[in-house]
Amino acid sequence: QPGALLASARRTGRVVAVEEAGLDFGWGAEILARCAETPGLRLRAARRAASLNLPIPSRGPLESAVLPSVESLLQTCLEVAQNE
Repeated sequence: QPGALLASARRTGRVVAVEEAGLDFGWGAEILARCAETPGLRLRAARRAASLNLPIPSRGPLESAVLPSVESLLQTCLEVAQNE
């Protein structure tokens, strides 16, 4: 629901788009583009969190090395929350 996302972005002024795909040309970029194109929406902070721009391996340890970690997601969210 783009309406719910835009309402939240309007209320908080912040957006974090998280995806398992690579950072380049992902749907997270589309979300931030939609926010940027929405009249009256002024973001104070926006970030994307995604996997490395590599094929995602099927083996656990290798997959964990490519996908965004819980720690990196928390760090990204904290940076966005603290950005004034």
